[in-house]
Order: sequence, then structure tokens, then C-alpha cells
Amino acid sequence: MLVLRNIKKSYREPDGNRLPILDIPKFSVADGEQVVLVGRSGCGKTTLLHTIAGITRADSGEIVIDGIDIATKSEEYVDRVRAAKIAAAHEFIADLPHGYDTVLGEGGLDLSGGQRQRLAIARAVLLDPTILLLDDPAAAIDPHTEHEILTAMERAMQGRTTLVVAHRLSTLRQCDQVIVMADGRIAQHGTHTSLMEADGHYRDAAESQLAGAKA
Repeated sequence: MLVLRNIKKSYREPDGNRLPILDIPKFSVADGEQVVLVGRSGCGKTTLLHTIAGITRADSGEIVIDGIDIATKSEEYVDRVRAAKIAAAHEFIADLPHGYDTVLGEGGLDLSGGQRQRLAIARAVLLDPTILLLDDPAAAIDPHTEHEILTAMERAMQGRTTLVVAHRLSTLRQCDQVIVMADGRIAQHGTHTSLMEADGHYRDAAESQLAGAKA
């Protein structure tokens, strides 16, 4: 959600007078909404966009993106938070001793497997790649964390070509095609449904997982 509150911006003329160029009491845009700005040249369209982007600052008022006032944070911080929210990592990061400034790894704080997976997804989103490669993102985690990570993956995968190395069938629930590798070659290729109807490694592995889940 993008919210603007009491945004005022003016331009100082050569004679010292200030010319108002933005005066917006309140304006909000819900996630997913498309907004078109129209008007004659000089009406403030570009200035408004630059102000929202943080390229220029308003004289007063608030611009809030996903609950964060961008005036109090750098553009880099706002981008990091947005990526973390997509990856379902923001809440646990906010609870760390020093939030986004917490030192991790050797000499710092250790994270759980699920937390590390979500951070990896957040880093990938932050790079905004055209192609997303995920190496078994649901490995060695509990069912609740798996659900969170798969949901985060689905958000990260939107609009991107994605290749996922996966061992759990649940990871494949949104895939368009499945490639079964063997000895460095493609042994089978198709959809989950078509491969389940054919003899081969994929169906054997799937049936084994389903039997294990029921046990």
C-alpha cells in the first residue's frame, strides 16, 4: 500500500517567493492498482513521481510504503524491506537483536534452515532477475515453514522464468513442466499429470512420497 498524507512541495523563485508545486492532502494506492497521471505540462506529474521515488523530497508530509515512512529510511532500506516481505522474512528480521543491521553467520547470529531459505529468496528478489534459479528451497524444514517458503516462492516467481531443483512434490504445485534428470541427461519430460500416467522414476518417487506421508 502506498499512502501520501499532507504532501506539500514548493519552488523558490529568484525573487525569494515560494511557488507551490505539490499540495496533496491524502492519496492512496492499493497493492496491484494501476493509476494514470494526466494533465498539462508543469502540473506536477513528474514531480509527484520523483517525490514518491525519493529522487526529490517534499517540504512536509508523509509518503508511506508498506507502513514505512520513506523520509526516515533510505531508498535502499525500503527496497530491502519490500523484498523481505515478498519472501516472508520481514517479521523474523524485525525481531532480530538489531533488525536489518544484525550480523549473521560466523561471529554473529545463527538462523534456522527456514530463515536462511527465506533470506535467500529475499536476496534473489532484491536483484530482480529475469530468470530465478532455486535449489531445493523446501529442503529440511517443517511443514509450517515449508508452506511459508512455498508461498514466498510463488510471489517471487511471478513474471519470472524459474527453474527449481526440488525433491518434494509440494514444491511442484505451480510448475508448468517437469524435467526428470538421470546421469546428466533428461530421462523424462512433461507435466506432473502426464508423468504420473507413465512408468518411470518420477511416478515411483511420487508414489513413495505419498505412501510415506500417509504412514
